[in-house]
Amino acid sequence: NYVSVKTLINENPTTEDDTSYYITKYAFLRKNIGVKKGDTISKITPEKTIIGQVGNSGLSEDIHLHFEILRYVKKGQKIIKHYLEPSKVINF
Repeated sequence: NYVSVKTLINENPTTEDDTSYYITKYAFLRKNIGVKKGDTISKITPEKTIIGQVGNSGLSEDIHLHFEILRYVKKGQKIIKHYLEPSKVINF
């Protein structure tokens, strides 16, 4: 199980073709709770939104979470995808 969350970077782009957004992925969840496809996470209190319960998969012996941050930048008809290192973006 996994959950993807899309976050707009520039909500008011200068043109429709110039948009940027992040996708954060939370994988190996035991079950998705609290959110479903199309839900919006509040900008004011995102810490109150439960996305899922941490689980495991395959041959793992303990619960864990896979977390990815991807940044998408659309310039004209081209979309550029960047994988970001979470520890360089978020203070843990």
